Amino acid sequence: MNRPSFDQIFLEICDVVAKRSTCDRRHVGAVITIDNRIVATGYNGSIPGEPHCSDPEEFWQCERCGKKTTTPTKPEWISIDKEYVCSNTFCRGRAVPRKGGHIMVDTHCVRTVHSEINALLQCAYMGVQLRGAGAKIYCNTIPCLTCTRAILAAGIYTIIYSGVYRPSPEVERLAKELPHVKLVYMPLEKGDQEAE
Repeated sequence: MNRPSFDQIFLEICDVVAKRSTCDRRHVGAVITIDNRIVATGYNGSIPGEPHCSDPEEFWQCERCGKKTTTPTKPEWISIDKEYVCSNTFCRGRAVPRKGGHIMVDTHCVRTVHSEINALLQCAYMGVQLRGAGAKIYCNTIPCLTCTRAILAAGIYTIIYSGVYRPSPEVERLAKELPHVKLVYMPLEKGDQEAE
């Protein structure tokens, strides 16, 4: 029986997790494991409650339930005293104007939190101890330098990735200079993932 390795499975799961990404410039997913058990996942997306890259540049949103529309004059919104409110009887939240889309700084979108950071934050939120646990992080794209530093600071010293979005010579240099760090490029074979 030709079973895939744990590394292959976790890299494939990164691609599945990346489907939750809200930044259409690049869908990135990350998986953190300890002893071949998944302890956290992450994808690139906005912080909770904030607009997403995938939202229209201008839209209206119910401040209570989060319902979105490009115009509040649709039937699902009710006009009361020149303000629009959600038509949900249990909600009746006020519609507020919002701005979505990418926030570009030096050709980089800065609206979203990177997948690796979101996975680390999930560990912190759940109280998962990473330092000294032999944790590994899997990513479908090589982490940027900032994410790599956060990963190492959290106590994860094995980084396995399956793709390159932008070359990252600083990340490779850092991995070479620190003997306890393993940076492993493991591209998935075409048969391992669905064609896009």
